[in-house]
Amino acid sequence: MTHSARDRSFGNARYARKVFESLVTRQADRLSRHTTPSREELLQLVPEDFSATSLT
Repeated sequence: MTHSARDRSFGNARYARKVFESLVTRQADRLSRHTTPSREELLQLVPEDFSATSLT
């Protein structure tokens, strides 16, 4: 897709990936305090993971 064909709704995959990686890092930090996190905890992002993530 050429730059001229991009409109306001064009997404930025790099930004989305950085936000996701930040969330996963925060999840890992949170779960590192657990001795044995459950499978559900490993698969779930919780509000605490989002609270410090800048989405602007």
